[in-house]
Formats: sequence, C-alpha cells, structure tokens
Amino acid sequence: MVKYNTDTDTDTDTDTLDIVDSLNIRDYAFFFDIDGTLTEIKPCPNDVSLSEEVKLSLVCLSKNRQALALISGRTLSEIDKLTAPFILSAAAVHGSQLRHHDGRTELISLDHSVISQIREHLKIAKTDYPNLIFEDKNIAFAIHYRQTPELAGTARKIAMGIAEEFSSIFTLQEGKCVYEIKPCNVSKGLAVKKFMDTNLFRGKIPIYIGDDVTDESAFIEINKMKGISIKVGEGNTEALHRFASVKETIQWLVIIASKFRS
Repeated sequence: MVKYNTDTDTDTDTDTLDIVDSLNIRDYAFFFDIDGTLTEIKPCPNDVSLSEEVKLSLVCLSKNRQALALISGRTLSEIDKLTAPFILSAAAVHGSQLRHHDGRTELISLDHSVISQIREHLKIAKTDYPNLIFEDKNIAFAIHYRQTPELAGTARKIAMGIAEEFSSIFTLQEGKCVYEIKPCNVSKGLAVKKFMDTNLFRGKIPIYIGDDVTDESAFIEINKMKGISIKVGEGNTEALHRFASVKETIQWLVIIASKFRS
C-alpha cells in the first residue's frame, strides 16, 4: 500500500490506486528508477535483471506515445540489456545520457585526457583493493562496496580524492553501498526537467518512483511540479509518498499497466 508522508511523520495507509485513479491514466508521465525500485539490488550490478512482468508492464505504459522514462545511474547500453528486447526512453548515468521516445539522444562530452587519468587512478586502486568493485561507465565511475562493507570508508576516500582532483568536471555522488564519480551539473532531477519540457511529457502530471539518495533531486523537482513523488523502502526522503518494498512497487506497476490496457 502507498503510505503518505506527513509533517507529523505519521504514515497513513491508502489504496494503491488512489494517487492515480481520479484522472485518466494518459494525464500522467511516469518515471522509474531501476535498481532498488523495479528490481532488488544485487551484490554485483551485473547480477541484476528485470522480470518479464515488469518489462511487459513498462512497454504497455509506453505504447501509443504514453509519457514514460527510466531514470538510472546505469548506462544506456546496460538499461537496454535489462529491458531487452524492448527499447524505452531513458536518462542514464544520472542524466548524462538521454534517449527520447523517437530515439533521439543527448550525450554530454568530456575531456578524454581527464577520463584516461581517472582510469589510471582507479587501476591502481583496484590493485590495492581487489575486493572492491570498480565500474567504468565511460563518462562516470562507480566504486561498489556492498560485498565488503568494511571498505566503505576506503571506497569513499578513493572516490572523494578523484572528485576533488577533477572538481571542475566531476563531483561525488553517494548511493546505496556505492560512491560514484559523476559529471558536474547532471542529476536525475535535471533529467526529469528535460523530459518534462518535451512535447510528449509537457502538461502531464509527473510520477517519480525511486529508492536511493540519487533519486532525491528528482523528488524535489517532482514536488515543485505538483507531481507525485514515491520513495521505495525506508529512510528520510523528500518524497511525499512511499512504497514499502520493490515487491509492492511492482504490484502497483502491474495494476497501473492493466488499467492502461482497459
């Protein structure tokens, strides 16, 4: 069930359809995070998959020019592997890569020499700390410590050091058991704003569902737009609504997709 956050921190159970049942489903724009929202987080990012039920529900919502986009820290190619054989609109690497419903893409460009320097730094770190998972996204980098929580401080120190050395281009982004070195001036919130400024999304009521610190900028933007912000799981948040788990999120998605079919 959706829970509504209140100023008194008291959550009230409501019907899962209440927040979209009062208007036509086509009046809404849907934004979904992936990891921790549509699928459980795994120790290794490569172990994650989307169920057929989730993929078919997303495709159902995206048909006939319905406004829907996935908003993720993953790259576009990684998102496409998860949703295969379907291709959906998406903002990847926290908004560094955007793909619109017509296939048009927006990609930021960075200094290749800087990227090479960062790779050298991480190559050394990987040798020193082989139990950390280092992820190269070409325009961003992630250090995962879910399997080695005792190395959380080390992962942060490595990522912070690189972000500070190249602070004119990169910034540090904390997530669930991960520290990312991502380009400055990109965020999930800005990605949502870009989508909402396109013809397909403009004028619709935005719904954003996410679970992580990285989704907070999107929650803030959604709230400014008088949309519906939903956090998955526990923790402090700017979101005004809450799902208890990934399972509950998927149940809601399936219900909404079936409503769209009808």
